[in-house]
Amino acid sequence: MLVSKKGTAQVTSPVSVTDNNSGMYIAWIENRNAATANHIFLTHLMANGVKDPKLPEEGKTICNANGAQNNLNMAEDGNGGVVLTSTDPRNNAISSGDIYAQRVAITGDILWPENGVQLTLNTSNETGPVLARVSATKMAIAWRFFAKSLDLALNYINLSDGSKALATDVLVVNLSNNQTNQQLVADGKEGCILVWTDGRNGNSSSGIYSQRFNNSGDPLWAASGLALRAAAGSNTTAPQIVTDGNEGAVITWSDSRNGPTNADIYIQRVNGNGDALWTAEGVQATNATGQQLLPTLVKSSNQFVVSWNDGQNSPTNIDLYAQAFSASGTALWNGGNPLAVVTEAGNQPILTNAPVMVADGSGGAFMVWDDRRNGAGDDDIYSQYISAAGTIEWPTMGNPVSIISGSNQTTPVAVEGDLGSIVVAWRDSRSSVTFGELYASNIQKIGVFPLQFLQVAAQVQNKSVTIRWTTANSFNVETFDIEKSLNGQQFITIIKVAAFNTAVTKSYSYLDPKKAEGFLYYRIKANDKDGAIQISTVVKASVLSHNGEQTYIYPNPVADVMNIQTENLSAGTYQVRVFDLSGKNRMNTRFIQSQNRQSVFSIGLQNINRGIYKLQITDEKGQVIFTQNMIKQ
Repeated sequence: MLVSKKGTAQVTSPVSVTDNNSGMYIAWIENRNAATANHIFLTHLMANGVKDPKLPEEGKTICNANGAQNNLNMAEDGNGGVVLTSTDPRNNAISSGDIYAQRVAITGDILWPENGVQLTLNTSNETGPVLARVSATKMAIAWRFFAKSLDLALNYINLSDGSKALATDVLVVNLSNNQTNQQLVADGKEGCILVWTDGRNGNSSSGIYSQRFNNSGDPLWAASGLALRAAAGSNTTAPQIVTDGNEGAVITWSDSRNGPTNADIYIQRVNGNGDALWTAEGVQATNATGQQLLPTLVKSSNQFVVSWNDGQNSPTNIDLYAQAFSASGTALWNGGNPLAVVTEAGNQPILTNAPVMVADGSGGAFMVWDDRRNGAGDDDIYSQYISAAGTIEWPTMGNPVSIISGSNQTTPVAVEGDLGSIVVAWRDSRSSVTFGELYASNIQKIGVFPLQFLQVAAQVQNKSVTIRWTTANSFNVETFDIEKSLNGQQFITIIKVAAFNTAVTKSYSYLDPKKAEGFLYYRIKANDKDGAIQISTVVKASVLSHNGEQTYIYPNPVADVMNIQTENLSAGTYQVRVFDLSGKNRMNTRFIQSQNRQSVFSIGLQNINRGIYKLQITDEKGQVIFTQNMIKQ
C-alpha cells in the first residue's frame, strides 16, 4: 500500500517501531518544503493495514524548524505512542547541531512543545541520538559530541514533558580519539546498557566498549567502559546490542583482527555485573574470506540471531548470511557454520545497507533486504523466514516483497505484525520522483501477502453480465461480496461468495441474472475472518444493443505467452501495449482481426521482467477497447 507521496518531495531515512498492537509507526525525513529544507514526518499503520485516520493522510509534521533535521531515531513510549529524536541545526551553522526530541500520543497529538524539546545546547556538534525506554516514565538517550574528539554523553528523558531527568548530562567517556557508533538498550532495571566503538588506542585500531548505567546515571561497570575487544592492530565497526533478558546484553560487531580486508563477525554476552560470559574478545560467527560487515542482531525466545553482509564470494557481489547462538554462546544453525540466506547475483543487501530482522518469538527470525539481483536502477525488496532450527522456510533465494520493474525500492524497515506476520515499509521510486514515496505491506508467516486482486472483469453476453475475478493469498478471506452500482458511486451487495482459503491463485465468476441495458458498475469486497475488508477496483460493463464484442486475456498470471481471445470483434488492426505501474510503455505489438468471429492471438512476453503490468488494446481510431492488469511471473 502507498504510505506517503507528496508532490516532488524525496523521502529519506525511514525508521519504524511497533505500536504494540500489531501495527507500525513509520517516521521519515522529507524535503516537502524546499524553502526550509528536510523535515520530519510520521504516520501510523494500524493492524488492518489502514493508515490511522487520526494522523494526516500524507503524514503528521513532527518538526519543520529551519534547517535540515537528520540522524532521525524513534522508540515506542510504552503507551501506544512514540518518542522521536534527531539532530537539528536550527540554532547553529549547517555543520553543527543540537539534539531535539518529540513525543506523539496514540491519539496522534503532539505532547511536547512544537518542533520538539531541546536536549542539548553547545557550540560543538551533538549528533547520532539513540533511544531506549527504560520504564513507564523515562526514556534513556545517548549521543556523541565533539570535545577532545568525538565523545559520548547520556541522560534520561521524563516522558511526561520531555525534560531531562538528570540535572547534568552523564559523560560516558572523554578520551583521546573517537568514541562513536553508539547503540543503547534497556537493562530491565530502569537503567540502560550502552555499546560503542572506541579509538582510545588509535582511530585505526578501534575497540568495542560497553557500560551499564543505573537510573541515576551512575556507571556500574569498569571506569571509561568495559573492554569487549581492545587489542590494537585491528579495527571494529557497527556494534549492535540486544538485552539478554537477565540484566545483561548480547553484542555483535564486525572485526578486522584477521586482516584489513578480511573483517569477520564476532559476538559476546555480558551479564549484569559486567562479566564477559563467552569466549574472550568474542565468539567468531564467521571466518570466511572477504569482508563480513554490518551485522544485525535480534533476541528470539532464548536464541540470539545475527545476520550480516558477506563478501566471501566477491567484494562486488554481497550476500546475506546468518547464525543463531544459544544463551551459552554455541552456534546452532547449519552445523555451527554460517547459514547462506541469499547468494543471488548482485548485492543482497545493497552495499551500504544492513539487513533488517524481526524475531518470530520462537527462536527464528524474519529477514528483509534491498536486492540488486536485477541490476543497478532496478533494486527490489525481498524477504526470508528462518525457523528456530535454522530451516529456510520461504523460497530459496528470497520471497519478493516489491519487484517493480525499472524502478528502485530500497531501505526497508520492519516490525512484528499480527498472527506471526511482519509489516514492512520501504522507499520507492515507481513514480517519476526518485524515492518520492513510501510503500508498505504485510507478510504472513507462510511467506505470502494479504489478499491481492490480480484481475477483476465484467463480461457481457446476451445482455447479462458475468463478473470474473482472480486473487492470490486469500487464506484469511471468509467471503467475497459482489457489489453493483448504476452510477459508479452507490453500491449494493447482490450476492456473497465463499472464498478459497489458500495462498495460491484462485479464479471466481458469477453471472448476474438481471438483464439490463446501459452502463453497470461492479466491484468485489473481500471480508477477512478478522473483520477487515478489502475492496477491488471498479469495473464497468456496457450492456448495449450491439454485436456483443468481448475480449479476454489468459493465463493470468503469465510466464511467457499471453493469449488474447476475442469474440465478435470488428474486423481491423488492433494495437496491443503493455505498461508498467509507472506508466512506461514496455512493449508494443498488433494483431489483425479478419472478421467477426471468435479468435485467439498470442503475444510473447519473454523480454518483460517479472512484475505487475497493464495490458491495453486500442482500435484503428486510437480508442481503448480493453484494459486489464496482468502479472508477469
